[in-house]
Amino acid sequence: MGATVIDTSALIFLGRLRRLELAQLLGNVVIPAPVLAEFTRGRNKDPDTVGRVENWVREGRLEVRHLGVPVGFHPALGLGKRAVLWTASELKDPVLLIDEAPARRVAKHLGFRVLSTPYLLLEGTRVGALTTAQAQEDLDRLVAQGYFLDPRLFSDLKETLRRLASPRSKGG
Repeated sequence: MGATVIDTSALIFLGRLRRLELAQLLGNVVIPAPVLAEFTRGRNKDPDTVGRVENWVREGRLEVRHLGVPVGFHPALGLGKRAVLWTASELKDPVLLIDEAPARRVAKHLGFRVLSTPYLLLEGTRVGALTTAQAQEDLDRLVAQGYFLDPRLFSDLKETLRRLASPRSKGG
């Protein structure tokens, strides 16, 4: 299993949902130092979420990577997103957890496997780390907390969760 490299917004939302452990489903959790800096000084933080993330760093559950990102490396993206991409390029089989569409497009273009926070909730349900009811509640909370999700995609995700919860999808 590879590593999961997390961007700032995914870290914020997983922290708020108290679901940081879901990132571990995909491998060791790696966070570039610029992402941690954005997270701890960001305007979207709350002390409880910052405390949980800082505890994870102290406990070694989040590995902070200190790599210099070349100035010319995808300059249209912010430093945190560029750091995620650069860090991923140094790892074997990483999964990138990125929520913003422009950075996801670049990551896919570079050949990385990319997930967003809502899809990580879905993955958590598929592997049994979350019940479908928990994932549905978390998806609602995510949107209520300001996560932008296209209404059609939101509806599709909810339908997928309903199908996962149905007895037929479990072989019944």
